[in-house]
Amino acid sequence: MNKIAIKDILYEIQNFEISYKFIGNEHGLVHKPSSINNIEDYDLSFYRNLDFKKFYHKINPNNLIILNNNVCSSELPKANYLFVDNPNLCFNIAGWLFKTKRNRIHDSAKISKSASIGKNVNIGANTIINDKVVIGDNTRIEENCVISNSIIGKNVGIQPGVKIGSDSLGSIMHPNGKWVDFPYFGNVIIEDDVVIHDNTVITRGSLNDTIIKKYSRIGPSCCIGSGVSIGLSCLIAQGCIIAGSVKIGSQSKIWGNSSIRDGLSIGKNCVIGLGAVVVKNIPDDQLWVGNPARFINNNKKN
Repeated sequence: MNKIAIKDILYEIQNFEISYKFIGNEHGLVHKPSSINNIEDYDLSFYRNLDFKKFYHKINPNNLIILNNNVCSSELPKANYLFVDNPNLCFNIAGWLFKTKRNRIHDSAKISKSASIGKNVNIGANTIINDKVVIGDNTRIEENCVISNSIIGKNVGIQPGVKIGSDSLGSIMHPNGKWVDFPYFGNVIIEDDVVIHDNTVITRGSLNDTIIKKYSRIGPSCCIGSGVSIGLSCLIAQGCIIAGSVKIGSQSKIWGNSSIRDGLSIGKNCVIGLGAVVVKNIPDDQLWVGNPARFINNNKKN
């Protein structure tokens, strides 16, 4: 695991536009992240609550501890301290600095000669990258993935078994009783800093592209249909089915095992409850639950 300079952690926190107060030696090093209960010398850890005094006996001078702004600093044992409004968030940001950039393509991966691969890209075992796929810098694609007809941005995380860019289910029955499949022409566009979890399937657009915008998270075993548009910073939890041409506004949360009928619009900052079946358009800032999904209350931010 990488050893990280404290000044580099502070720099990363600044890049996320987070206000902080630091006490200690910014030229020190931390060797690994740890829970506060198991902290050792040179560890990075965090504590979200205010009753930090009970951990004083565990703290070493070389630790970096991320604490809530409201923790009293005057009696703290000697160490390095970072005070922020949200210690959990800052620990997540700092923790990623310890992830080794492997910058390699596994020997068993199959990469088309016409694919474009950025810098510091990791591609895992048995993954297939097909013709004309574009993959941005610092993207991680784990084992057993298949990617076609896609443009993938920077800092994207794609976990094992994900399939992106194949044709969707779109067929019309001929009078003779046989199905005639739609000819798909679109792509999948995945913007920067998206994470897609295990065994999810994201299909290409038919005539318009399927789009997942920056910072969104797609949980495991989801099915994202043709031409779907998912806005900024959305969360699609495990096992969701998003049918074709659905539009989901920014910062909405679709919780596990929900289904959304094709062609619908979900507004910004909406919440769809566990297992909901959505068959109507939903305006901005609303909470819907149930089968069929029904309005519960407004979710508007103050």
